Amino acid sequence: MRTVERPAYTAVLTAHYHAGPWSLRAQQRYYDSTLFNSTWTEGVDVDDNSISSQSLTSLGLSYGQVMNSGGEWRLAFNVMNLFDREAPVIPGQVLANGHDQYGRRFQLGLTLDY
Repeated sequence: MRTVERPAYTAVLTAHYHAGPWSLRAQQRYYDSTLFNSTWTEGVDVDDNSISSQSLTSLGLSYGQVMNSGGEWRLAFNVMNLFDREAPVIPGQVLANGHDQYGRRFQLGLTLDY
């Protein structure tokens, strides 16, 4: 199984906002368009050798407190791929090249520091 070409440019922008025990995190990820196979020639080996770009937004909300023992706890809820953007089509059996393959997903977490 082969991997497809990696995008030349990727970017991640993350913003955090804290208000008391609450925290909000927003993240934007970008994967540039790339070639499926750099050794192929469009129109000769394949009709379309490109993989389109992808831009994804994730959002997280958390709440935490300090415990009487001095430790801390934090409960977090995250939504990855908030707008449920579909991954670009990558034909065949290949390994992912960084593009999100799973669609929107949710994550719930609890962190304890003691």
